[in-house]
Amino acid sequence: MRKNVLCIFILITGVCVYSLFGLTSRAMAQQAVVIKAIMAWPENYTSNGPFREWVNRVNESGKGKVQIKLIGGPEAIPLFEQIGALKRGVVDVVNTAAAYYMGTIPEAEAFGLSRLNPEEERAKGFYDLMAEIHKEHGLMYLGRMQGAAPLGVLCTKIQIKSSKDLAGLKIRSVPIYDAFLKELRAVPVTIPVPEIYTALERGIVDGFIQPLAGGFTSLGFHEVVKYIVNHYFYQLPGTALVNMEYWNKLPQETRHFLINTVKENEKTVGKYFMALHSLEIEKGQKAGVKLVDFPPDDAKQFVETAYRTGWENLLKKSPKQGPRLKELSTK
Repeated sequence: MRKNVLCIFILITGVCVYSLFGLTSRAMAQQAVVIKAIMAWPENYTSNGPFREWVNRVNESGKGKVQIKLIGGPEAIPLFEQIGALKRGVVDVVNTAAAYYMGTIPEAEAFGLSRLNPEEERAKGFYDLMAEIHKEHGLMYLGRMQGAAPLGVLCTKIQIKSSKDLAGLKIRSVPIYDAFLKELRAVPVTIPVPEIYTALERGIVDGFIQPLAGGFTSLGFHEVVKYIVNHYFYQLPGTALVNMEYWNKLPQETRHFLINTVKENEKTVGKYFMALHSLEIEKGQKAGVKLVDFPPDDAKQFVETAYRTGWENLLKKSPKQGPRLKELSTK
């Protein structure tokens, strides 16, 4: 009798515990997932536009299930500490650019060298390979937050009529342009963006390579350069990255939701940045800045030299994945 009573007690206790566990699990599942996000640029900076649009999209359609909480920009976590903060789990998502973490993942340079839009990259397998590469470093590559608009725009103080006229000119650069400039016999000079204006004013440099979509007239560059070479190369390399450990813990439904909203968002990324690029060109021209067109053959060689030297540089750093990335990002 006692044995039967004990068995019944154990059975009832087990059912109660199981039920309680089930209720707790369901309650947890019903709670909204709150994702902490940081941005590489100050909050009001145009480069954050598509990312903020994606955040709004998630928060609107994910009400009660998924919410993204923006921590801020570099004022909250310094720019070059953000990837480290992401890996440590201080934040869950980072909106950044390949240039800020190529030292960790050299293959990220291929985002700028790609000649495809985000949808084409997914269709050809470029996205999948990039996701695998990032995964090896503890990061989930979620999708593009920049793209299509030119990264490489050459602006000069003096008029140049062909690429040959660049010989001997001092051009503000970053590492991804150095080999290209050296091949054209120009002198690359590394200067932080906030110092470009003064460097041009004082004659330290004769020009610079810089995307216009992030600011041209707004930074006053139209006051110190008078020419924009109307032949562009590379594309803006902004991405959204997620802590891989955090990503794996998310419910499958949430992961699918985030990926699908990014895919939708990617459809407008190119239009957004191309509109900014065109607007800056228009403003610059109204301020007296002139567009320079090289002879057709020279213009083609100018652009092809940029891509050739860019890929040569990446292939040296990534002999294993580089060739495949090049194949998957070329039309």
